[in-house]
Amino acid sequence: MLEGNRLYAWQLLVFFAAAFVYLTCYFGRYNLSAATPGIINDYEFSKNQFGWITTVFTVVYAGGQFINGWLADRFGPKRLIVIGGFGCVAANASFGFSDSYPMFIFSWAMNAYFSSMLWSPCCRILYNWFPQYRWGFWKGVLGTLCFAGGGLVMLIAGPVIRDFGWRAAFFIPPMFLLITTAAFAFIGRNSPQDAGYQPEWEEISEPGTSTEKFGLADYLTALTNFKMKSHSS
Repeated sequence: MLEGNRLYAWQLLVFFAAAFVYLTCYFGRYNLSAATPGIINDYEFSKNQFGWITTVFTVVYAGGQFINGWLADRFGPKRLIVIGGFGCVAANASFGFSDSYPMFIFSWAMNAYFSSMLWSPCCRILYNWFPQYRWGFWKGVLGTLCFAGGGLVMLIAGPVIRDFGWRAAFFIPPMFLLITTAAFAFIGRNSPQDAGYQPEWEEISEPGTSTEKFGLADYLTALTNFKMKSHSS
């Protein structure tokens, strides 16, 4: 039994395993900023052309967040974190090998989609493993680690590019993501029940076992047919 007023090794192990996946995913996103001058110099892209690479990332990432939040509820956060982490590493490698503008666009769009598999599932891990009155603190820890990743990648990518060229920025920094994802694949659990514990604060349904199953169409219907019903006292 997990008691809400205590901390357990499994809680910290699973939470930080997921959090460090998200921290290191920035090593496969902000590395583009460090590599930008070299790419533009080699391929003579205009600012407008290069801007489309980052614009496509933003659009795909936003759409992926909507889809993958639902998938995390349906199939469990661990599966999405593992797929997303390994997918980001593969997409970075594809970008590093790319030699044409369409391939740069495609590879970075794939990186955006796999990256969007990480945030919502990491939050779901937090919600499953901690009682609600502790969510604020642990969400703050998760957010701090996220921004730390954005700063640390510049410390790594800069020397890598200086010594090995801009393409290396899409292979060496993402290796950290590869390691943390592999560690999470081994350590991570969707919920305390998966580790043999029952939390005292609530029952947690296993992915896909809810009696009320919602598809993406149900969410779209709710958004396009939004009604607020007032209740008189």
